[in-house]
Amino acid sequence: MLLAAVAAAAVLATPAAAATFSPPISATVPDTSLVFPSLQLAVAGGGEDVLAGSGSSLLGLREGALAPAALPALPPRVAQASLVGAGTTALAVWRRDRPERGAGIEIAERAGDGTWGAPIAIAGASFGGVTAPALAANRRGDAVVAFVGHADARHPDKNGEVLVAYRARGGSFSTPQRLGRDATAPRVAVGGDGLAAVTWREHGAIRAALVDAHGAGAPRTLGQGQDEAVGVRPDGGVVVAWTSAVVHVTGRTARVTGLAQAAFRPPGGRFGPSRRVAAFARTSFGWPRIVIGAHRAIVTWSAYDTPGGVARTRLWQRPVPGTEPATLLVDGVARPGDTDVIGRSDGSLAAVWTTRGGRGLPLRPWAGTGPAGAPLTGVRLDGAGPPAGSQAGRLQPVPDSADIRVREDATNRLAVAWRTYGAQPGTLAVSLVREAPRP
Repeated sequence: MLLAAVAAAAVLATPAAAATFSPPISATVPDTSLVFPSLQLAVAGGGEDVLAGSGSSLLGLREGALAPAALPALPPRVAQASLVGAGTTALAVWRRDRPERGAGIEIAERAGDGTWGAPIAIAGASFGGVTAPALAANRRGDAVVAFVGHADARHPDKNGEVLVAYRARGGSFSTPQRLGRDATAPRVAVGGDGLAAVTWREHGAIRAALVDAHGAGAPRTLGQGQDEAVGVRPDGGVVVAWTSAVVHVTGRTARVTGLAQAAFRPPGGRFGPSRRVAAFARTSFGWPRIVIGAHRAIVTWSAYDTPGGVARTRLWQRPVPGTEPATLLVDGVARPGDTDVIGRSDGSLAAVWTTRGGRGLPLRPWAGTGPAGAPLTGVRLDGAGPPAGSQAGRLQPVPDSADIRVREDATNRLAVAWRTYGAQPGTLAVSLVREAPRP
């Protein structure tokens, strides 16, 4: 399957110091994907509150107590939920099924004192079968939510309309505006100046539209492909990346080339033509990741390779726009989907991933920080020494870690969370580490 990874970050003038992390804090939650299909991580305020959503559980890990604390229960019949930090607050979006009214999209906001406000209905029954909500916000509180409405019940992520609602800081969400038809689940991003971007796939074409407090602009077609991702720079520059494939037929032999492509819109300008970022004989790219730095975008992707005859997956990076060649980011990740990359406020990059220490060993969480354009050296986040579960004379099975996420708080410290499966039947563990304060 052809996948892609996207990230954006600024270029450093001086190298960043290596990060160190606290011991992990863990909480055991039911292993269910009814509410949060994937691990969600958000940092609110100055970093005192870290929120993690997993399965049907919403956890609050307050740094002072270093202990998990359950937050108020989510409304009933909630699915497809996600979390984002928004300056001193946090936002959550979900699809809520009401048998008497039909499905709707709702958003709740968490105040600085830790209390959640009542859910706000963004879309209801008048939009038909709503699904696939996507949410993004910046630190000053601007936010955008996009979703699919009038979806076909047989294909809940396709054959519907893309709709978007925008909220400027201190305001309310606008009435959803229609952008495209016969569309896949949208992707969204918000820049530091409040400009938002929405992307989706429509009849095989990658489409994008810009959104602000005045509404949404006309959608643009950027190219043919899939696995699209979007990022908005603080200066208003927008980057969209996606993957595609080219089949070369020679006689009876067919060869598939996987492509990573990107289109750039300069501040106040228009999208330029798409450019090829990378091409591979194999179609093993990593999951999309969007990261925004100060004034530069970097497209990152993963590719299966065999350096020295040893098979491994590597993360690569390349600036867009720019003429610099691709450079290595992380040498060796176990699962391309278990990676996350962000641009830090000082212009450096932070990446997290899972990898094995050897053949047959469990997946363990790692993190690395450093300047853009240079390889990252990782540190293991769950401690060194014998694997957990080892005992004298025998070794108990050790569950894999997966679904890892990284965020930076307002004090420029990292928070990293991941899930560990199979520790107990029907449960999984959510673990969190914080970056130590830097001098």
